[in-house]
Amino acid sequence: MAKLSDMEKVAEGLAYIKEAREGLEDLEAQYNEWIDEAAELGQDEYSDQLIEDKLEVSDFVSDLKFMEAQISSSAARAIAIGNLGKLPAAIRACNGLLRKGPNFVKLGKDMAAFQKSLAKAKGSLSDVRKQFVKKDRTIIAKKRDSEAVAAEKQARAARLAARVAKGDAVAAKPNDAIDVLDIGSIIEEENKK
Repeated sequence: MAKLSDMEKVAEGLAYIKEAREGLEDLEAQYNEWIDEAAELGQDEYSDQLIEDKLEVSDFVSDLKFMEAQISSSAARAIAIGNLGKLPAAIRACNGLLRKGPNFVKLGKDMAAFQKSLAKAKGSLSDVRKQFVKKDRTIIAKKRDSEAVAAEKQARAARLAARVAKGDAVAAKPNDAIDVLDIGSIIEEENKK
């Protein structure tokens, strides 16, 4: 069975990944405001770039979710495989009690075949992970589904139309300040941790 300290490390790693993912999800939500503000200021090219950036963040959030799932399943598999360590003792106890028992030579061969199957399954998962890590984000960005970009642009237009309808639109003046994250507050919050 996996050591408690190992499981604590896995749990701690999962907590870090989850925290990073949630931070990126918050950032992804903030992009809508930035996209809209840039459009209201007549900066359509920058607004379009922000849409691309938002979709990159969204892709990375998905990658982190996948990584969380992989770590969780690997930890569960390690626990299950660790429990097989109790099998030899159980076999020895049964052998002492039973004169006639199963063919232990065959059982050993079956267990060896089982271990090979587990190693092969682990190798397959490792190959998937290697392919996942090798993704070239530049290629992914170039192949981005144009429908996703179009959908984001439509969502922006709908949000802007809703603001105009409410009489809440911002007048686009060259010197208007765009509401951005207060970096000083974020640093101060981090230092408190």
